[in-house]
Amino acid sequence: MKTVAWIIGTLVGLFVIMSIGLVAATDPNKNTRWDYERVVKSQLRDPDSAEFQNEDAYDNIGMCGQVNAKNGFGGYSGFKHFAILNNGVFLIEDSDPTSLQMVFAMCDKIRTTARGEK
Repeated sequence: MKTVAWIIGTLVGLFVIMSIGLVAATDPNKNTRWDYERVVKSQLRDPDSAEFQNEDAYDNIGMCGQVNAKNGFGGYSGFKHFAILNNGVFLIEDSDPTSLQMVFAMCDKIRTTARGEK
């Protein structure tokens, strides 16, 4: 009985230590690639199916890339360009040709901001 209690106590202790380490390593004021991907996934029909490529992420500025996810029929719809800014503004390519131009313009703004240009 003491062995079981010791094992449970050890596991709970390890969990608490790991949780504290994760919280300490996460800056709530800093948006990272993972945060941006989470926002993009939240806009998809099947977030768990999301595949990213050609990502260009800048902490606290924004991220550009391409995302592919399953559509309503269960098939992948093909990679679409996207851009997301730190303030939550999000664009994704759709059937309108100007949407791709808008995404590219936002990506240019993200890159120039990251380089410190105006």
